[in-house]
Amino acid sequence: MIRYLDLEFVRLTIIPVIRNIFEQYHEPVPQYEDDIDGLRKLEGCLERVKFQYYSTLVSKAAALFISINLGHYFSNGNKRLALGVLVTFLVENHVHFLNLSSESYQQLITDLFPYYMVLHEQQLTGLDYGYYHLAVAVADSKRAGMLHETLKQRVEAFILATTDAERANSH
Repeated sequence: MIRYLDLEFVRLTIIPVIRNIFEQYHEPVPQYEDDIDGLRKLEGCLERVKFQYYSTLVSKAAALFISINLGHYFSNGNKRLALGVLVTFLVENHVHFLNLSSESYQQLITDLFPYYMVLHEQQLTGLDYGYYHLAVAVADSKRAGMLHETLKQRVEAFILATTDAERANSH
């Protein structure tokens, strides 16, 4: 049975974690809680993935991630929130992340998103490196002219290649 996230969970759990992480690096963090319209759109996104149109855990995870990333529900911090929701949704559904090197993630991003030039982030390694670049590649997908269905398939492929979600997907 798939465990879904709701708006209250995101507000009480994911947003404070994002705030804490980015404040440590003296990065600006949007006041998500003050944007009522953005929260309403986010809540709609969290509800939409419950429908059968998204038949697997991975398709639901990809839909959440893409919708939040590209939906621009908030004036800033959409990629951060998309990452937080994606990772939390997978973890809540007992999906584990594989221990891949930054080089493995770089190759995967290059293969799936050839329009995106992977930058070498000195501060990021492994999982952080890979998922950061996934978020930026997805954000750049419209500029690259990628069709939504193609983008969805590639995000699903990324998730399947970097987690044990195939096991969770089959249950």
